[in-house]
Amino acid sequence: TSPPGSCYYYVSHCTQESVKPKMWMRDSWGEATKGAASDRAVCEQTRLSDYAKWCIVPAGAVRMHFNPQSIGPVHTACPLACEMESMYEQTWLKACMKEECKHCADCMTEATALCGVACLMRQRHETPFKNMPQYERIPLSDTASSSILDCNAAGGQITCNGAAFRIKGLNWYGMEGSYTSPPFGLHKHTLDSIMRFVAANGFNSLRILFNHDAVLQNRRVSPKLGIDFAPELAGLSQIEMMLAVAKGAAYRGILVMLACHRLYPEAFPGAAGSGFWYNQRFPESRVLQSWRRITEQLCGQWNVFAVDLMNEPFKSSWGSGDMSRDWDKAAGRLGDFVLANCPRWLIMVQGVSSQPGAPRVHKPQENMYWGENLMGHAVSPVMLSKPNRLVYSPHAYGPSVAAQPYHNYKMGFPENIGPIWERHFGFVMDSGIPIAIGELGGHYASKEKVFQDWAVPYADSRGFGLFYFALNPDSEDTGGVLELDWTTPVADKLKLLARFRGTPVHSLLHSPPPSPPPPPPEP
Repeated sequence: TSPPGSCYYYVSHCTQESVKPKMWMRDSWGEATKGAASDRAVCEQTRLSDYAKWCIVPAGAVRMHFNPQSIGPVHTACPLACEMESMYEQTWLKACMKEECKHCADCMTEATALCGVACLMRQRHETPFKNMPQYERIPLSDTASSSILDCNAAGGQITCNGAAFRIKGLNWYGMEGSYTSPPFGLHKHTLDSIMRFVAANGFNSLRILFNHDAVLQNRRVSPKLGIDFAPELAGLSQIEMMLAVAKGAAYRGILVMLACHRLYPEAFPGAAGSGFWYNQRFPESRVLQSWRRITEQLCGQWNVFAVDLMNEPFKSSWGSGDMSRDWDKAAGRLGDFVLANCPRWLIMVQGVSSQPGAPRVHKPQENMYWGENLMGHAVSPVMLSKPNRLVYSPHAYGPSVAAQPYHNYKMGFPENIGPIWERHFGFVMDSGIPIAIGELGGHYASKEKVFQDWAVPYADSRGFGLFYFALNPDSEDTGGVLELDWTTPVADKLKLLARFRGTPVHSLLHSPPPSPPPPPPEP
Protein backbone atom coordinates (compact mmCIF):
# COMPACT_ATOMS: atom_id res chain seq x y z
CA THR A 1 0.00 0.00 0.00
CA SER A 2 2.97 2.32 -0.46
CA PRO A 3 2.06 5.54 -2.28
CA PRO A 4 3.00 6.00 -5.96
CA GLY A 5 6.39 7.60 -6.13
CA SER A 6 7.96 5.55 -3.34
CA CYS A 7 10.80 3.23 -4.16
CA TYR A 8 8.86 0.29 -2.78
CA TYR A 9 5.88 1.12 -4.99
CA TYR A 10 7.87 0.67 -8.16
CA VAL A 11 9.47 -2.55 -7.00
CA SER A 12 6.15 -4.09 -6.02
CA HIS A 13 4.50 -2.86 -9.22
CA CYS A 14 7.13 -4.24 -11.53
CA THR A 15 6.93 -7.69 -9.92
CA GLN A 16 3.22 -8.11 -10.50
CA GLU A 17 2.27 -10.89 -12.84
CA SER A 18 0.67 -8.45 -15.26
CA VAL A 19 3.93 -6.59 -15.82
CA LYS A 20 6.92 -7.99 -17.64
CA PRO A 21 9.91 -7.11 -15.45
CA LYS A 22 12.38 -6.50 -18.26
CA MET A 23 9.97 -4.24 -20.13
CA TRP A 24 9.30 -2.25 -17.01
CA MET A 25 12.97 -1.86 -16.34
CA ARG A 26 13.74 -0.67 -19.87
CA ASP A 27 10.74 1.57 -20.45
CA SER A 28 10.47 3.09 -16.99
CA TRP A 29 14.08 3.45 -15.91
CA GLY A 30 13.89 7.21 -15.71
CA GLU A 31 10.36 7.23 -14.37
CA ALA A 32 11.21 4.88 -11.51
CA THR A 33 14.10 7.00 -10.40
CA LYS A 34 11.97 10.14 -10.62
CA GLY A 35 9.35 8.52 -8.45
CA ALA A 36 11.95 7.40 -5.97
CA ALA A 37 13.37 10.89 -5.84
CA SER A 38 9.99 12.28 -4.86
CA ASP A 39 10.11 10.02 -1.84
CA ARG A 40 13.48 11.42 -0.80
CA ALA A 41 12.37 12.30 2.73
CA VAL A 42 11.26 8.76 3.55
CA CYS A 43 14.42 7.22 2.16
CA GLU A 44 16.65 9.67 3.99
CA GLN A 45 14.85 9.08 7.27
CA THR A 46 15.25 5.34 6.94
CA ARG A 47 18.99 5.31 6.25
CA LEU A 48 19.41 1.63 6.90
CA SER A 49 22.66 1.99 5.03
CA ASP A 50 24.13 3.88 2.10
CA TYR A 51 22.31 1.47 -0.17
CA ALA A 52 19.01 3.18 0.65
CA LYS A 53 20.37 6.23 -1.18
CA TRP A 54 20.02 4.31 -4.43
CA CYS A 55 16.33 5.13 -4.30
CA ILE A 56 16.94 8.89 -4.48
CA VAL A 57 19.51 9.23 -7.25
CA PRO A 58 18.69 11.74 -9.99
CA ALA A 59 16.66 10.59 -12.96
CA GLY A 60 18.68 9.35 -15.90
CA ALA A 61 21.49 7.89 -13.79
CA VAL A 62 23.78 5.58 -15.71
CA ARG A 63 23.51 1.98 -14.63
CA MET A 64 26.77 0.21 -13.91
CA HIS A 65 27.46 -3.49 -13.65
CA PHE A 66 26.33 -4.62 -10.21
CA ASN A 67 29.00 -6.19 -8.05
CA PRO A 68 30.57 -5.37 -4.69
CA GLN A 69 33.36 -3.40 -6.34
CA SER A 70 31.04 -1.11 -8.29
CA ILE A 71 28.58 -0.27 -5.50
CA GLY A 72 28.08 3.46 -5.54
CA PRO A 73 25.53 6.24 -5.44
CA VAL A 74 24.75 5.96 -9.16
CA HIS A 75 22.99 2.65 -8.64
CA THR A 76 19.23 2.62 -8.54
CA ALA A 77 17.59 -0.02 -6.39
CA CYS A 78 14.19 -0.02 -8.05
CA PRO A 79 15.11 -1.18 -11.56
CA LEU A 80 17.77 -3.47 -10.14
CA ALA A 81 15.13 -5.20 -8.08
CA CYS A 82 13.00 -5.50 -11.20
CA GLU A 83 15.86 -7.13 -13.03
CA MET A 84 16.42 -9.40 -10.08
CA GLU A 85 12.85 -10.65 -10.40
CA SER A 86 13.28 -11.30 -14.10
CA MET A 87 16.41 -13.33 -13.35
CA TYR A 88 14.84 -15.33 -10.53
CA GLU A 89 15.08 -18.63 -12.34
CA GLN A 90 18.86 -18.45 -12.39
CA THR A 91 20.43 -20.88 -9.98
CA TRP A 92 22.72 -18.41 -8.29
CA LEU A 93 19.84 -16.11 -7.44
CA LYS A 94 17.66 -18.90 -6.11
CA ALA A 95 20.51 -19.96 -3.84
CA CYS A 96 20.95 -16.44 -2.56
CA MET A 97 17.29 -15.80 -1.88
CA LYS A 98 16.58 -19.15 -0.24
CA GLU A 99 19.83 -19.88 1.55
CA GLU A 100 22.03 -16.82 1.92
CA CYS A 101 19.67 -13.91 2.38
CA LYS A 102 18.97 -14.43 6.06
CA HIS A 103 20.23 -10.94 6.75
CA CYS A 104 21.05 -8.03 4.52
CA ALA A 105 24.58 -7.96 5.82
CA ASP A 106 25.11 -11.56 4.79
CA CYS A 107 24.12 -10.84 1.21
CA MET A 108 25.92 -7.54 0.94
CA THR A 109 29.22 -9.26 1.57
CA GLU A 110 28.66 -11.82 -1.17
CA ALA A 111 29.10 -11.57 -4.91
CA THR A 112 25.35 -12.10 -5.15
CA ALA A 113 24.82 -8.76 -3.44
CA LEU A 114 21.74 -8.05 -5.52
CA CYS A 115 19.75 -9.96 -2.93
CA GLY A 116 20.68 -7.33 -0.42
CA VAL A 117 18.64 -4.76 -2.32
CA ALA A 118 15.43 -6.70 -1.89
CA CYS A 119 16.37 -7.60 1.67
CA LEU A 120 16.93 -3.98 2.60
CA MET A 121 13.77 -2.82 0.95
CA ARG A 122 11.71 -5.48 2.72
CA GLN A 123 13.18 -4.41 6.04
CA ARG A 124 12.40 -0.77 5.29
CA HIS A 125 8.70 -1.49 5.22
CA GLU A 126 8.48 -4.13 7.94
CA THR A 127 7.08 -2.79 11.19
CA PRO A 128 9.55 -4.04 13.81
CA PHE A 129 8.43 -5.88 16.93
CA LYS A 130 7.87 -3.49 19.79
CA ASN A 131 9.79 -3.63 23.08
CA MET A 132 12.22 -6.30 21.89
CA PRO A 133 14.59 -7.45 24.63
CA GLN A 134 18.28 -6.95 24.00
CA TYR A 135 19.48 -9.91 22.02
CA GLU A 136 22.66 -10.95 20.33
CA ARG A 137 22.79 -14.04 18.19
CA ILE A 138 25.37 -16.56 19.31
CA PRO A 139 26.89 -18.16 16.20
CA LEU A 140 26.42 -21.90 16.04
CA SER A 141 28.89 -24.38 14.72
CA ASP A 142 29.49 -24.18 10.97
CA THR A 143 29.52 -27.96 10.93
CA ALA A 144 25.97 -28.22 12.30
CA SER A 145 24.40 -31.48 11.15
CA SER A 146 22.15 -34.18 12.46
CA SER A 147 25.11 -35.67 14.28
CA ILE A 148 25.63 -32.72 16.62
CA LEU A 149 22.34 -33.03 18.50
CA ASP A 150 21.73 -36.35 20.20
CA CYS A 151 18.68 -36.16 22.46
CA ASN A 152 17.53 -38.86 24.84
CA ALA A 153 14.62 -39.29 27.21
CA ALA A 154 15.37 -41.15 30.43
CA GLY A 155 15.24 -40.65 34.15
CA GLY A 156 12.29 -38.29 33.81
CA GLN A 157 14.22 -35.71 31.80
CA ILE A 158 15.43 -34.94 28.29
CA THR A 159 19.16 -34.76 27.72
CA CYS A 160 20.89 -33.54 24.58
CA ASN A 161 24.56 -34.25 24.03
CA GLY A 162 24.70 -35.46 27.62
CA ALA A 163 23.35 -32.25 29.18
CA ALA A 164 19.90 -31.71 30.68
CA PHE A 165 17.62 -29.95 28.23
CA ARG A 166 14.43 -28.17 29.26
CA ILE A 167 12.01 -27.35 26.45
CA LYS A 168 10.63 -23.82 26.56
CA GLY A 169 8.75 -23.42 23.33
CA LEU A 170 5.88 -21.78 21.50
CA ASN A 171 3.23 -23.25 19.24
CA TRP A 172 3.21 -21.75 15.75
CA TYR A 173 0.27 -22.60 13.55
CA GLY A 174 -0.94 -21.91 10.00
CA MET A 175 0.18 -24.87 7.88
CA GLU A 176 -2.26 -27.33 9.41
CA GLY A 177 -5.39 -25.80 7.86
CA SER A 178 -4.16 -25.47 4.30
CA TYR A 179 -2.40 -27.20 1.42
CA THR A 180 -0.35 -24.19 0.35
CA SER A 181 0.19 -21.91 3.37
CA PRO A 182 3.24 -21.57 5.60
CA PRO A 183 2.85 -20.71 9.31
CA PHE A 184 1.03 -17.42 9.82
CA GLY A 185 2.64 -14.05 10.48
CA LEU A 186 4.81 -13.69 7.40
CA HIS A 187 2.43 -11.04 6.07
CA LYS A 188 3.84 -8.80 8.80
CA HIS A 189 7.41 -9.96 9.39
CA THR A 190 10.27 -11.74 7.72
CA LEU A 191 10.95 -15.30 8.76
CA ASP A 192 14.12 -14.23 10.51
CA SER A 193 12.38 -11.40 12.38
CA ILE A 194 9.94 -13.92 13.82
CA MET A 195 12.76 -16.26 14.82
CA ARG A 196 14.62 -13.37 16.37
CA PHE A 197 11.54 -12.48 18.44
CA VAL A 198 11.26 -16.08 19.63
CA ALA A 199 14.92 -16.31 20.60
CA ALA A 200 15.09 -12.84 22.17
CA ASN A 201 12.26 -13.77 24.54
CA GLY A 202 14.05 -16.85 25.80
CA PHE A 203 12.25 -19.60 23.87
CA ASN A 204 14.38 -22.44 22.56
CA SER A 205 11.91 -24.36 20.41
CA LEU A 206 8.82 -24.22 18.22
CA ARG A 207 6.00 -26.71 17.90
CA ILE A 208 4.95 -26.28 14.27
CA LEU A 209 1.61 -27.74 13.23
CA PHE A 210 0.92 -29.50 9.91
CA ASN A 211 -1.54 -31.91 8.30
CA HIS A 212 -0.68 -35.22 6.66
CA ASP A 213 -2.54 -34.77 3.41
CA ALA A 214 -0.68 -31.55 2.62
CA VAL A 215 2.60 -33.42 3.03
CA LEU A 216 1.52 -36.12 0.60
CA GLN A 217 0.05 -33.75 -1.98
CA ASN A 218 3.13 -31.56 -1.58
CA ARG A 219 1.65 -28.56 -3.37
CA ARG A 220 3.57 -25.35 -3.82
CA VAL A 221 3.31 -22.39 -1.49
CA SER A 222 1.00 -19.76 -2.92
CA PRO A 223 2.47 -16.25 -3.17
CA LYS A 224 -1.02 -14.94 -2.38
CA LEU A 225 -1.27 -16.50 1.09
CA GLY A 226 0.34 -14.04 3.47
CA ILE A 227 4.03 -14.21 2.64
CA ASP A 228 4.59 -10.53 1.87
CA PHE A 229 7.80 -10.58 3.87
CA ALA A 230 8.89 -14.11 2.97
CA PRO A 231 8.81 -14.16 -0.85
CA GLU A 232 11.59 -16.72 -0.80
CA LEU A 233 8.98 -19.32 0.23
CA ALA A 234 6.78 -18.76 -2.84
CA GLY A 235 6.82 -21.73 -5.17
CA LEU A 236 8.41 -24.11 -2.70
CA SER A 237 6.71 -27.45 -2.17
CA GLN A 238 5.20 -28.22 1.22
CA ILE A 239 8.24 -30.22 2.30
CA GLU A 240 10.68 -27.65 0.93
CA MET A 241 8.85 -24.92 2.81
CA MET A 242 8.96 -26.91 6.06
CA LEU A 243 12.70 -27.33 5.59
CA ALA A 244 13.16 -23.62 4.85
CA VAL A 245 11.31 -22.70 8.05
CA ALA A 246 13.43 -25.16 10.04
CA LYS A 247 16.61 -23.66 8.59
CA GLY A 248 15.38 -20.20 9.53
CA ALA A 249 14.91 -21.43 13.09
CA ALA A 250 18.35 -23.05 13.10
CA TYR A 251 20.02 -19.75 12.31
CA ARG A 252 18.69 -18.40 15.62
CA GLY A 253 19.44 -21.54 17.60
CA ILE A 254 15.80 -22.68 17.82
CA LEU A 255 14.75 -26.33 17.75
CA VAL A 256 11.69 -27.52 15.84
CA MET A 257 9.12 -30.15 16.69
CA LEU A 258 6.75 -31.09 13.87
CA ALA A 259 3.28 -31.81 15.21
CA CYS A 260 0.58 -33.57 13.23
CA HIS A 261 -2.46 -31.46 14.06
CA ARG A 262 -4.94 -33.16 11.73
CA LEU A 263 -5.16 -35.64 8.89
CA TYR A 264 -6.26 -33.07 6.29
CA PRO A 265 -7.10 -29.36 6.48
CA GLU A 266 -10.83 -29.61 7.24
CA ALA A 267 -10.42 -32.32 9.94
CA PHE A 268 -9.66 -29.86 12.74
CA PRO A 269 -10.16 -31.06 16.34
CA GLY A 270 -13.86 -31.66 16.89
CA ALA A 271 -14.78 -31.70 13.20
CA ALA A 272 -15.86 -34.71 11.19
CA GLY A 273 -12.90 -37.01 10.62
CA SER A 274 -11.06 -36.01 13.80
CA GLY A 275 -10.51 -37.81 17.09
CA PHE A 276 -8.46 -40.77 15.86
CA TRP A 277 -5.05 -41.04 14.23
CA TYR A 278 -6.74 -42.26 11.04
CA ASN A 279 -10.19 -42.40 9.43
CA GLN A 280 -11.89 -44.03 6.46
CA ARG A 281 -10.74 -41.33 4.07
CA PHE A 282 -7.20 -41.32 5.43
CA PRO A 283 -6.16 -44.79 6.64
CA GLU A 284 -3.11 -45.55 8.75
CA SER A 285 -1.18 -46.59 5.65
CA ARG A 286 -1.44 -43.02 4.35
CA VAL A 287 -0.31 -41.69 7.72
CA LEU A 288 2.80 -43.82 7.44
CA GLN A 289 3.45 -42.55 3.90
CA SER A 290 3.40 -39.01 5.22
CA TRP A 291 5.78 -39.80 8.07
CA ARG A 292 8.11 -41.49 5.58
CA ARG A 293 8.25 -38.36 3.41
CA ILE A 294 8.84 -36.15 6.45
CA THR A 295 11.67 -38.31 7.76
CA GLU A 296 13.31 -38.57 4.34
CA GLN A 297 13.39 -34.82 3.85
CA LEU A 298 13.82 -33.43 7.36
CA CYS A 299 15.75 -35.96 9.42
CA GLY A 300 19.00 -34.48 8.15
CA GLN A 301 18.12 -30.98 9.40
CA TRP A 302 19.93 -30.90 12.73
CA ASN A 303 17.49 -28.69 14.67
CA VAL A 304 14.39 -30.76 13.85
CA PHE A 305 14.57 -32.83 17.00
CA ALA A 306 11.11 -34.27 17.66
CA VAL A 307 7.70 -35.14 16.24
CA ASP A 308 4.28 -35.12 17.89
CA LEU A 309 2.47 -38.12 16.44
CA MET A 310 -1.13 -36.91 16.65
CA ASN A 311 -2.93 -33.95 18.13
CA GLU A 312 -5.63 -34.70 20.70
CA PRO A 313 -6.88 -38.17 19.71
CA PHE A 314 -9.94 -37.57 21.91
CA LYS A 315 -12.14 -40.34 20.51
CA SER A 316 -9.45 -42.95 21.03
CA SER A 317 -9.18 -45.32 23.97
CA TRP A 318 -6.10 -46.38 25.91
CA GLY A 319 -5.49 -49.96 27.01
CA SER A 320 -8.96 -51.27 26.14
CA GLY A 321 -7.70 -54.10 23.96
CA ASP A 322 -9.43 -52.79 20.83
CA MET A 323 -6.61 -52.30 18.32
CA SER A 324 -8.79 -50.12 16.08
CA ARG A 325 -9.31 -47.62 18.90
CA ASP A 326 -6.37 -47.92 21.30
CA TRP A 327 -4.07 -44.93 20.94
CA ASP A 328 -1.31 -46.46 23.09
CA LYS A 329 -0.80 -49.29 20.61
CA ALA A 330 -1.09 -46.98 17.59
CA ALA A 331 1.47 -44.59 19.08
CA GLY A 332 3.86 -47.50 19.44
CA ARG A 333 3.40 -48.49 15.79
CA LEU A 334 3.70 -44.96 14.43
CA GLY A 335 6.61 -44.12 16.70
CA ASP A 336 8.57 -47.19 15.67
CA PHE A 337 7.94 -46.40 12.02
CA VAL A 338 9.34 -42.88 12.47
CA LEU A 339 12.34 -44.19 14.41
CA ALA A 340 13.08 -46.79 11.73
CA ASN A 341 13.48 -43.89 9.30
CA CYS A 342 14.96 -41.30 11.67
CA PRO A 343 16.42 -42.98 14.76
CA ARG A 344 17.52 -39.71 16.39
CA TRP A 345 14.14 -37.99 16.78
CA LEU A 346 12.23 -37.80 20.05
CA ILE A 347 8.70 -39.19 19.82
CA MET A 348 6.07 -37.10 21.58
CA VAL A 349 2.82 -38.87 22.51
CA GLN A 350 -0.26 -37.05 23.74
CA GLY A 351 -2.93 -38.44 26.00
CA VAL A 352 -6.55 -39.15 25.17
CA SER A 353 -9.70 -37.65 26.70
CA SER A 354 -12.06 -38.86 29.43
CA GLN A 355 -14.47 -40.77 27.18
CA PRO A 356 -13.74 -43.49 26.25
CA GLY A 357 -10.35 -42.67 27.80
CA ALA A 358 -8.61 -45.43 29.74
CA PRO A 359 -11.55 -47.51 30.96
CA ARG A 360 -9.40 -49.82 33.10
CA VAL A 361 -8.09 -46.91 35.18
CA HIS A 362 -10.61 -44.11 35.65
CA LYS A 363 -14.33 -43.40 35.68
CA PRO A 364 -15.88 -42.01 32.45
CA GLN A 365 -17.28 -38.95 34.22
CA GLU A 366 -13.85 -37.68 35.30
CA ASN A 367 -13.23 -34.38 33.50
CA MET A 368 -10.09 -34.14 31.38
CA TYR A 369 -9.02 -31.97 28.48
CA TRP A 370 -8.45 -33.50 25.07
CA GLY A 371 -4.90 -34.84 25.04
CA GLU A 372 -4.51 -34.64 28.83
CA ASN A 373 -5.37 -38.19 29.88
CA LEU A 374 -2.27 -40.34 30.28
CA MET A 375 -3.74 -42.44 33.09
CA GLY A 376 -3.72 -45.53 30.88
CA HIS A 377 0.09 -45.56 31.05
CA ALA A 378 -0.28 -47.28 34.43
CA VAL A 379 -1.68 -50.42 32.78
CA SER A 380 -0.56 -50.12 29.14
CA PRO A 381 2.49 -47.89 28.59
CA VAL A 382 3.50 -46.92 25.07
CA MET A 383 6.20 -49.30 23.93
CA LEU A 384 8.86 -48.13 21.48
CA SER A 385 11.78 -50.05 20.01
CA LYS A 386 13.93 -47.22 21.39
CA PRO A 387 12.45 -46.45 24.82
CA ASN A 388 14.88 -43.57 25.31
CA ARG A 389 13.09 -41.60 22.60
CA LEU A 390 9.66 -41.47 24.25
CA VAL A 391 8.30 -38.23 25.73
CA TYR A 392 4.71 -37.82 26.89
CA SER A 393 3.14 -34.54 25.82
CA PRO A 394 -0.24 -33.82 27.44
CA HIS A 395 -2.36 -30.73 26.84
CA ALA A 396 -3.21 -28.85 30.02
CA TYR A 397 -5.56 -25.91 29.67
CA GLY A 398 -7.41 -23.69 32.10
CA PRO A 399 -10.86 -22.17 32.60
CA SER A 400 -10.82 -19.76 29.64
CA VAL A 401 -10.60 -22.69 27.20
CA ALA A 402 -13.08 -24.96 29.01
CA ALA A 403 -14.18 -24.51 32.61
CA GLN A 404 -14.05 -27.60 34.80
CA PRO A 405 -15.90 -28.23 38.08
CA TYR A 406 -12.62 -28.12 39.98
CA HIS A 407 -11.95 -24.53 38.81
CA ASN A 408 -13.64 -23.51 42.01
CA TYR A 409 -12.14 -21.37 44.75
CA LYS A 410 -14.18 -23.29 47.33
CA MET A 411 -12.33 -26.44 46.20
CA GLY A 412 -8.94 -24.80 46.68
CA PHE A 413 -8.39 -23.48 43.15
CA PRO A 414 -5.75 -23.09 41.77
CA GLU A 415 -3.60 -25.18 44.16
CA ASN A 416 -6.03 -28.09 43.82
CA ILE A 417 -4.88 -28.49 40.20
CA GLY A 418 -1.54 -29.94 41.33
CA PRO A 419 -2.92 -33.29 42.51
CA ILE A 420 -5.21 -33.42 39.46
CA TRP A 421 -2.30 -32.95 37.08
CA GLU A 422 -0.31 -35.60 38.94
CA ARG A 423 -3.16 -38.10 38.64
CA HIS A 424 -3.83 -37.32 34.99
CA PHE A 425 -0.24 -37.24 33.70
CA GLY A 426 2.47 -36.17 36.15
CA PHE A 427 2.86 -39.64 37.63
CA VAL A 428 4.48 -40.98 34.43
CA MET A 429 7.74 -39.25 35.36
CA ASP A 430 8.05 -41.77 38.21
CA SER A 431 8.61 -44.43 35.53
CA GLY A 432 11.39 -42.34 33.96
CA ILE A 433 9.48 -40.85 31.02
CA PRO A 434 9.80 -37.07 30.65
CA ILE A 435 6.84 -34.75 30.19
CA ALA A 436 6.70 -31.82 27.79
CA ILE A 437 3.32 -30.10 27.93
CA GLY A 438 2.35 -29.64 24.30
CA GLU A 439 -0.24 -26.92 24.79
CA LEU A 440 -0.99 -24.59 27.69
CA GLY A 441 -2.32 -21.06 27.36
CA GLY A 442 -5.35 -18.82 27.32
CA HIS A 443 -6.57 -15.26 27.53
CA TYR A 444 -4.59 -13.87 30.44
CA ALA A 445 -7.32 -12.36 32.59
CA SER A 446 -9.59 -13.16 35.55
CA LYS A 447 -9.61 -16.80 36.64
CA GLU A 448 -7.44 -17.83 33.67
CA LYS A 449 -4.72 -15.49 34.89
CA VAL A 450 -4.93 -17.08 38.34
CA PHE A 451 -4.57 -20.50 36.72
CA GLN A 452 -1.57 -19.59 34.56
CA ASP A 453 0.15 -17.78 37.42
CA TRP A 454 0.01 -21.10 39.23
CA ALA A 455 0.54 -23.47 36.26
CA VAL A 456 3.70 -22.03 34.71
CA PRO A 457 5.78 -22.01 37.94
CA TYR A 458 4.41 -25.43 38.87
CA ALA A 459 5.44 -26.91 35.52
CA ASP A 460 8.87 -25.36 35.98
CA SER A 461 9.27 -26.74 39.49
CA ARG A 462 8.24 -30.24 38.37
CA GLY A 463 10.75 -30.29 35.54
CA PHE A 464 8.14 -30.44 32.77
CA GLY A 465 8.94 -29.03 29.35
CA LEU A 466 6.46 -26.54 27.92
CA PHE A 467 5.16 -25.40 24.53
CA TYR A 468 2.99 -22.36 25.24
CA PHE A 469 -0.01 -21.70 23.00
CA ALA A 470 0.73 -19.69 20.98
CA LEU A 471 3.05 -17.40 19.08
CA ASN A 472 0.04 -16.47 16.93
CA PRO A 473 -2.27 -13.80 18.35
CA ASP A 474 -5.54 -14.78 16.67
CA SER A 475 -6.69 -17.96 18.39
CA GLU A 476 -10.18 -17.25 19.72
CA ASP A 477 -9.65 -19.75 22.54
CA THR A 478 -6.32 -18.54 23.82
CA GLY A 479 -4.87 -15.49 22.10
CA GLY A 480 -1.08 -15.59 22.03
CA VAL A 481 2.08 -13.80 23.09
CA LEU A 482 1.46 -11.07 20.50
CA GLU A 483 -1.43 -8.66 20.08
CA LEU A 484 -3.55 -8.87 16.93
CA ASP A 485 -1.18 -6.52 15.10
CA TRP A 486 1.46 -9.30 15.19
CA THR A 487 3.92 -6.69 16.44
CA THR A 488 3.05 -5.71 20.02
CA PRO A 489 4.04 -8.29 22.65
CA VAL A 490 1.59 -9.27 25.37
CA ALA A 491 3.90 -8.08 28.09
CA ASP A 492 2.16 -9.76 31.04
CA LYS A 493 2.28 -13.19 29.41
CA LEU A 494 5.94 -12.86 28.49
CA LYS A 495 6.75 -11.65 32.01
CA LEU A 496 5.11 -14.78 33.40
CA LEU A 497 6.86 -17.07 30.90
CA ALA A 498 10.20 -15.49 31.76
CA ARG A 499 9.90 -17.36 35.07
CA PHE A 500 10.04 -20.67 33.21
CA ARG A 501 13.62 -21.85 32.77
CA GLY A 502 14.52 -23.14 29.32
CA THR A 503 17.92 -24.40 28.19
CA PRO A 504 19.75 -22.32 25.56
CA VAL A 505 20.39 -24.49 22.53
CA HIS A 506 23.84 -23.06 21.88
CA SER A 507 24.95 -24.47 25.26
CA LEU A 508 24.31 -27.97 23.90
CA LEU A 509 26.27 -27.52 20.69
CA HIS A 510 29.59 -26.30 22.00
CA SER A 511 31.77 -28.69 23.89
CA PRO A 512 33.17 -27.31 27.14
CA PRO A 513 36.78 -26.15 26.98
CA PRO A 514 39.28 -28.90 27.69
CA SER A 515 40.63 -29.15 31.18
CA PRO A 516 44.10 -27.66 31.64
CA PRO A 517 46.90 -30.18 31.55
CA PRO A 518 48.10 -31.40 34.93
CA PRO A 519 51.16 -29.65 36.29
CA PRO A 520 54.45 -31.37 35.59
CA PRO A 521 55.72 -33.58 38.39
CA GLU A 522 57.98 -31.90 40.84
CA PRO A 523 61.61 -32.83 40.39
